[in-house]
Amino acid sequence: MKKLIFIFTFIAMGFASSDATADQCRSQLRKGNGDVIRRFMSNAPRKFLACSRAYLKCRRELTTRHLDGRNPYAYCTVGRALRPHRPRRDWLRRRCTADLRTFRGRRITSVRASVEGIVGTGLKRRACKKAMRKCRRKKARLGRRRAYCMVRR
Repeated sequence: MKKLIFIFTFIAMGFASSDATADQCRSQLRKGNGDVIRRFMSNAPRKFLACSRAYLKCRRELTTRHLDGRNPYAYCTVGRALRPHRPRRDWLRRRCTADLRTFRGRRITSVRASVEGIVGTGLKRRACKKAMRKCRRKKARLGRRRAYCMVRR
């Protein structure tokens, strides 16, 4: 009986060790010009699953970088099991300038503001609103009652 249990355990361990071999896959976080920023690796029983996990790790890092405003054109590439994705070109920075002018129209000073975000979310409008806010604050600080702020086109 002990020999039977020993043989059964030995066979079961053989099957378990053959299933434990895992495929590896690598994913890379790259800048817009193709330079590698960081590499991610994952193990899984199947190649596709390993590549999916590595790609997910890369996307998480990419999302945090985009939210922080770092590497706006960065993208992820994956091993052969998944097709590498194209670089993200929809992350932009828009700038706007507002002028503080006298009541006769002479420019006193200029204020610039910039906003980063995704295309189609009104970046230019937000940047100009921010520049106008800064200009009004500067007007109040300078004590110019008859002056006005105007966005430069």
